[in-house]
Amino acid sequence: MIETNIVNGLEVHNIKGEGAPIVFLHGGPGVYGYIEKLCHLLSVNSNIFYYNQRGSRQNSNHIKIEDHVFDLEKIIDYVSTEAKPILVGHSWGAMLGVLFAGRYSEKIQKLILVGTGPLNGKQEREFFKNLDERFGDQKEYYDGLWDIVEKETDSQKKQEFANDYINKVSHFYQHNKGSVAELLPMFYDFEALYETMVDMDKLKSIGEYENMLSQINVHVTCMHGDYDPVPSKSIFGLVRKYHPSAEIFEFKNCGHYPWVETCKEEFLFILRKQLK
Repeated sequence: MIETNIVNGLEVHNIKGEGAPIVFLHGGPGVYGYIEKLCHLLSVNSNIFYYNQRGSRQNSNHIKIEDHVFDLEKIIDYVSTEAKPILVGHSWGAMLGVLFAGRYSEKIQKLILVGTGPLNGKQEREFFKNLDERFGDQKEYYDGLWDIVEKETDSQKKQEFANDYINKVSHFYQHNKGSVAELLPMFYDFEALYETMVDMDKLKSIGEYENMLSQINVHVTCMHGDYDPVPSKSIFGLVRKYHPSAEIFEFKNCGHYPWVETCKEEFLFILRKQLK
């Protein structure tokens, strides 16, 4: 049974089950329509909450990082009726989880990071380098698709081109390129992406993600594919720098979305254990 309620102007969906609430954060920013599959794969007897973040087909007034953190605080407070929730973030959602947990560790019981996005400039450079290498001799074509998105002045057409772009490049994030078909269609809210990305770059430049990572006072689990465009070694090293006891899980021949890769069953088995 799925129940939907409005929290701070956002639709929050609850797959009702037993145990502590589990809040899932999708990536992007502004990429939505894919995290629901993971939530439903894990839904048996679990009390799962998920939502499309501000700007992702929802309230588009103010889409700065502070707004995302504020929204998440309201949602965490809303679900925390009987127990502190477990926070699970994927990609940009993991970055948002780091920012939230660094400020409000007392509001959650555990932080789980899946396919964490780049937390500093070095990791961002590694990310783009890996994607460029995967584009290979098609790089000019894909760069051209993105140029079309940026140059379009009609908002509706811009959104259509953005959706087309994310659906065409997503397979480069995966080891098994065919696996991305299980995630499609994904949607790419360009406005939400742009406004939040400007803030993301600022926070990376001043080391805020790393600073917040150092302030987290709950157990941290980090799960990452060895073929993720953001190198697992770099993510694990940074997490372990501040959390030596963090649980680290690397998945072989696995890209950015482990729950549709060949490692699916291993990933889901470990994640279910972490959610207890």
